[in-house]
Parts: sequence; structure tokens; C-alpha cells
Amino acid sequence: MLMLSLSFCAAAQNNERLTVFIAVEGLNDFAVNRLWENSNAHALKFPHKVFGGTESLATLMSGTLPRTHGIAHDLYFDGEKHRLLPILSRKGIASIGADDILTPENITAPTLPDMLKINNKFSKIYAVALNPKFAITLAGHNANAAIWLNAKTMRWAASQYYREGLPAAADKMNVAKEIETRAQQIWRPSLDSVQLYHYLSDKERVEHGFAYYAAGKDKNGSQFFVNTPFANQLVLDLALELQDEHKLGIYTDDMLLLQLTTNTPASMSDRVQSAEQEDMYLSLWKQITDFSDTLSARVNNNVNIIITGIPSRGESAVTLEKHHLACGEFNIERAAALVNTYLMAIYGHHSWIIGTNANALIVNKSILSEQKINYNDFTLQVAQFLENFEGVNKAYTVQQINAACNDNTELTQIRNSISKLYDGDVFVTLTKGWRLSSNSQTLDTYHSGVATAPTIIITNGQAMDYDATSAVELLPNICKILKIDYIK
Repeated sequence: MLMLSLSFCAAAQNNERLTVFIAVEGLNDFAVNRLWENSNAHALKFPHKVFGGTESLATLMSGTLPRTHGIAHDLYFDGEKHRLLPILSRKGIASIGADDILTPENITAPTLPDMLKINNKFSKIYAVALNPKFAITLAGHNANAAIWLNAKTMRWAASQYYREGLPAAADKMNVAKEIETRAQQIWRPSLDSVQLYHYLSDKERVEHGFAYYAAGKDKNGSQFFVNTPFANQLVLDLALELQDEHKLGIYTDDMLLLQLTTNTPASMSDRVQSAEQEDMYLSLWKQITDFSDTLSARVNNNVNIIITGIPSRGESAVTLEKHHLACGEFNIERAAALVNTYLMAIYGHHSWIIGTNANALIVNKSILSEQKINYNDFTLQVAQFLENFEGVNKAYTVQQINAACNDNTELTQIRNSISKLYDGDVFVTLTKGWRLSSNSQTLDTYHSGVATAPTIIITNGQAMDYDATSAVELLPNICKILKIDYIK
């Protein structure tokens, strides 16, 4: 088992500090407690619907619910174009080295880097991620730069929304083709024998382990590199270059916000089910430990490290089928079309359902008004019809959701999820094991009654205890440690 050995130097007389916030996609409670010894991790519950996207990270970063911070899903329904668009998309602001056009403007609550910048306008803040949506969510509105890995070009990319664009340290790695060089490596088990792994899969047992050429691609064309320990190390190395380039934590309270991953090329859920996933955890714990020790040698003052998870993938359909459990995929757009046909037979030939938004159907209110049809009765009829669909557990009208009490019911969880860009008229919940999809993609990659994020706070080299059980309580605790104002 790996032990955390963070030997931070004693704090200097000044109060400057470097804070490192590390968000790990797919980090699992059970695996952390089993594989990261003495981590003192808390399992923070999300009081809202988690789809396996940016909504959970936005909650952790803002200390608020989606109805306040505005990010309830990776996508939203555009009423004018009648199609789903990335919730962080924005015209007119280009990216450097990528086609992604993303900004934090739809994040409607202040986040951790925003609060630091408000507290000290001289603070320097950099976000580095494997995925552009996480880079933007981590950076918030006031970072110096948001940088991510463009897996297509094997170069760092950045958003021009932030004043520094692509920092020199990232550009230097691009010019040297550093990422391409690292992608030539082969990832094999790090332990002496695959029999030493606790979670060896049947396939790995037969093949005596696993091996991935990092520059290879899976059957869907996705790059293996971004789901290997090499990619995590790349993020940490760039973070160290940025610290050195900008002397982070030396003269001001500064911040690094990093996104890493525990997802591997063959993994189908956050639950560890292979030596490959176990090796990813073991490698990551050592990488974070080495990274922390390097920082401690450089920064002769306070260093705080927060490690938290981003729920990524629920239980896989393959596992459920293997154990004779029900599973399936519920196509929300196909369901909307069938509902529309049903309504046409009753009310006439009109487009009664104009679109979908994650697990919500959007009713054509203007037609209801023209036809003098009662909205409440109409949506209730739609909800009752939807409950006959295979895979649907329950359907709720927005009136039922808004009337929900502040308790732990499913209705309250949905109400906590509704935001300006994630609204609708009838919402469906699915039977456990079922996934939400549209005609072009799976929308719900994480399906669980209550999702959690394992979270560790390390200060002065020690994994500390703190008072938090909910994901919205993390940020107030961080602000207290950093001695900055928590802005609700």
C-alpha cells in the first residue's frame, strides 16, 4: 500500500500560500479507501442529479446547487435552433490550438478561483486539464489561463477568454513535441506480477496483464493516451512548470487547479474491476505524492492540496447483464416523438413537444395557449403516458417538482438540478441500470440514486479532518482554511 509522505517545509513568516485543487474524473470512494492508505477521504454526497459531467465539478467549485451555479448538464436545449449545444459554448471567443469555443459565462455563481481573486487581486491562478470542459469549470471567471490537452493534435490548447491565453510553459512543451514523445510509451503493469493486483479481470488473467501503446486509439477513435498514467503525469509536470515560471506561492496567494483521471481505456464504470484500473490508482497516488514533495521543496511557505472526485461512469451495462439485472438505454428524443404522436391523436396535428433537455421534455406552450388547453392538466397527462415506457421509473411535472419539500426525495433532487439552461415541463427518472441517451449520444453516463465525491484536504503535509458531508459544503471549508471570504 502507498503511504502519503508529504514533507512540506515550515511556513515562512509571511502568509503567502499555494493552493492546489485536484479534481480526478472517475475517482471512486471504495477504491480510494482501499488503495490510498491513510488518505482520510470524506464521501461528499451530491444533493442533485448527477449526469457524469461538469455539473458535479461546478457544485464542488461553487458550493451551490445547479439551480444557482447554472450548470446542470454538459448540454442544454437551444430554443431557437431546437437542438442540444454544449452548456459552456459561446460564439466569438476562439481557442488557441483547438476548435472548442468555451467560456465560463454560463457558470452563474462565483467559484473558488473567483473568491481568491476577489480576496487578492494579485493572485495568480492557472487551470490545467485533460478535458476542455473541466479546464473552463476549474478556471472560473478570473483565472490567468485555462489549458487543456488537445488529444487530436497532441498539443496543449487554451481559451482566449482568459488574459494570458496559452502560457509560455505550455507553448514550450508544444514546440518540443513533448506530448507526442510521451505518447510513444507503452503502459504495462507496474507491479512485479499481475497476480499481486486485487482486481485482476478474467481477461487480464488469461493474457497475463495488460499493455497499451499510448498513441493508439480504441474502436471509437478515442485516444488511449488521455486515459493512461502518462497523461496524468503530463498535467502535473505542466503545473510544476507553471509554478516555476510564475513563482506561484512565493509572493502572493496563488492557485493551481488540475484535472486528472482514473478512467482507463477498457474501464466501463467508476468501480475498479481490473488490474488496469487498480494500477491507475496506485500510479496516481505516487504521482500526487511526488508532485507534492517537489512543490514543498520549491515553496518555502504554506501549501494546501485538495483532492476530489468527479463522478464519471455508473455501473456498466455489461456487468448488470452478467448478473442478470435489468439494464437498457432510454432514448429521450425517441420518447418525445412517440409522446408527440400520442398527443396529436388526442389534440390535433401540432408539434406539442418541441424538444428535450437531458431527462426533460419541453412543451410547446404557445400552442397550448392558442388551443386554450390547461397547462397543468396537459403536462400531467404527458407524465402519466411516459410512465408506461420501458425503463422509466417515474415521470414528474414541473409543478410537482417545484412543490417538493426540502428532504431527500427524488423530487427534491430533481428540483435542486433545475437551472435557467436546464428547464423543462416533464422530467423522467429511469430504472436503476438504464441510461439516458439522445439520437446522437449517451446523455447520462452516470446513473445512481446518490452520487458521491471522495475528497481529501491536505494542509501542512497532513490529511486533515473537516466538517462536510455534502458536496456543497466543501467550498466553505476550503475558504475557511485559506482565510478568504466565502461568497454565497
